[in-house]
Amino acid sequence: MFIRDWSLIRVAFVSALGILLLVSMRNSALPQNEETLDSIKEFVRKDYQRLKNELESEMEELRKFKITGSVKAYMGQSDPDGWLICDGRVIDKQKNSKYSDLVDFLRDPVKIGSSIYQVDGNPAKAVLPDLRGRFLRGAVSNKDDSAARDLDRADRESEDGKKLGPCIGSIQGFATHIPKIPFETDLKGKHSHQVYTTKRKGDRTGNGISLVYGDWGLCSDEGNEIPIGFFEDHLHHIVKGGDHETRPVNVYVNWIIKY
Repeated sequence: MFIRDWSLIRVAFVSALGILLLVSMRNSALPQNEETLDSIKEFVRKDYQRLKNELESEMEELRKFKITGSVKAYMGQSDPDGWLICDGRVIDKQKNSKYSDLVDFLRDPVKIGSSIYQVDGNPAKAVLPDLRGRFLRGAVSNKDDSAARDLDRADRESEDGKKLGPCIGSIQGFATHIPKIPFETDLKGKHSHQVYTTKRKGDRTGNGISLVYGDWGLCSDEGNEIPIGFFEDHLHHIVKGGDHETRPVNVYVNWIIKY
């Protein structure tokens, strides 16, 4: 708005200045010089046209940032003029005609790539994207090498869990990759296992024995003592602990969409 208003002020100023000069010269006691008057007129006309062209160019730049369906971050808590917070609500262009362009855009499967924002086949309604608590990710294409940037793209879903694949508005759940910097355990992985046996060499009571990583023990298999080694490779599944989600440091904003 500032760019547009300032340009209008400049156009008005040049126009007013030219008029004042013409009036001043016509009312002066100096001999009238038509050539001088024509020069001033031409100067005003050219400068006015130049400023008009600049204004049109600046307005075109502003229009580029106001494309229906554009999404951007907003620090406010309510809908700003010309925009709606992406909270998953249903909008109806019959009840509010200013939403017509956005409803038509969200319902267009060619532009969106799916029908996820359509509402019960009603051509007057559309559901807004629900971006509350969401990070945004640039879409990839199966037609070029960008697909390698999202290897799980085929598993992307709708809000209600329907598989969509790599289309605009699809959602991708939590995932964890092997870290580049490996995790380390305390004591270099040394731990103990509790092994219960029917008997142990030199001990017929059947009590449990505790073996430490790297040691050898003896347990009974049908009365035959067999060695058990704990130094071999084996896996442990982590079933508890950790945070609720994996995330970077973040700040709350509202995502808004242009209508």
